Amino acid sequence: MVNVTESNGEISCSVDDTNKLRALLGLKPLRVSSEPAAGAVNAEAVAVANLAAKRAIEDKDRELAEIQANSTHKELMPCDAKNYTYTPSLPHLPYI
Repeated sequence: MVNVTESNGEISCSVDDTNKLRALLGLKPLRVSSEPAAGAVNAEAVAVANLAAKRAIEDKDRELAEIQANSTHKELMPCDAKNYTYTPSLPHLPYI
């Protein structure tokens, strides 16, 4: 039959024995191969992708900081709201 061991309230058996039990219950057997299952996520690939995305963001931030540091255009520079003064323009008058 099936070799089952019990230790500290935990029941365990090998994958082969588990598959025998699953067959008796009408369930599909567990996979034993070392290949990842379809849709499984490779942690190393995720880490590499995250690092590449982080570096791309850092590069863009560095480029933006360099542009802002070298820019003389006020529209690219941060606005200092305390020193900003509003000057209304004159209304448009028709030419005579």
